Amino acid sequence: MGSAVVRCPSCRGASQVEREAMGLTVRCPRCDDTFLAIEEAAVVESIPSSRHFAPSLPPEPGMSRPRRQRMNHQDSVPDRALTPTSDTAEEHDPHRYPPGTLPASVLIGLALLPFAIPILWLVAPAIIGKAPAVSIATPLALALSASILCLAVIYTVDWTPSTRIKGVLILVGLAYFGAASLYFIKKDMVEWMKRNTRFDEKIAWQEFETPHYRVKMPVKPLATPERPATSIPLDCYVAIWDHPDIPPLKFVVGSGVMPAPAKGGPAVGTDDWFNDLLQEIELQSGGKPEERRIAKFETKRQHVFPGRKLSIQFPDDTIRLIQLFPIKGRLYYQSIEGVHLNWRDTEVMQFFGSLRVPGGDDE
Repeated sequence: MGSAVVRCPSCRGASQVEREAMGLTVRCPRCDDTFLAIEEAAVVESIPSSRHFAPSLPPEPGMSRPRRQRMNHQDSVPDRALTPTSDTAEEHDPHRYPPGTLPASVLIGLALLPFAIPILWLVAPAIIGKAPAVSIATPLALALSASILCLAVIYTVDWTPSTRIKGVLILVGLAYFGAASLYFIKKDMVEWMKRNTRFDEKIAWQEFETPHYRVKMPVKPLATPERPATSIPLDCYVAIWDHPDIPPLKFVVGSGVMPAPAKGGPAVGTDDWFNDLLQEIELQSGGKPEERRIAKFETKRQHVFPGRKLSIQFPDDTIRLIQLFPIKGRLYYQSIEGVHLNWRDTEVMQFFGSLRVPGGDDE
């Protein structure tokens, strides 16, 4: 009889089986997979010492000696079930042998699943009628990184095939969820991220100075005949910042001497005076007024001058943000215009916060 060593093709673990089971289907005690029992190497049986012999049965009355020997031999025969060999730890080292392989077609198919994401991005506008807010380079980068992670999971040697497939499916699901989130992201959020993730332009801003104020702008401004309000003659300068990654931004700054208030009219700096001035600016712009805010201009000497902030919406999604302050007989005006602008945008805060008025004790 005796036993033979067989090796599971899934987990590469060695086990023992009786020779009479060779050629039959057996079950691996490690990974519980079934396979055909084929002898790999013969088991070298050493002669056991006397302490390893099974105890002999007491002789029955009238039992012959050959019969007693056959009974003692049957008691020492191992069970027919597979049992791991004594060198299990060495044979099943996960760093020496992978615990199972997958067909090459399955590996390639799983790894290429994320590359359907950019294809869906190209087809989706025709189906749902909405174009993505970011370029096709985004899903391509997402598909490439997800595929690399899938290959890393597939070739993890100390995982079983089912665990690796589950890991790949989880990664693919996360990749598609991320792609859908980026596809339906709002354009104004994309523009905000683009504007607030650049650092070179923030350092490159230059200071523009006139006899009445100083302000920082991204490019050198030019004089313009544009006047936001006809009731107050402002000397304005305009700068167009055309960045390759975002829509152009238009900066306007100006100041002018305020005329004496009309007889019976509101005094400068009162709520009625600000309301009349803001209404004139809104009507002259041709846009839709969105929001009015109270603002304060504070100098280094802690002198505070009241002012106003205004936002105007145009049909092409352009927003103009305005702030103005009357300081010691002059009106100071600033505006920035662009697509999906917000008061918290970096350019807006840097431009509005850079105004310095020497006549307002800001030195």
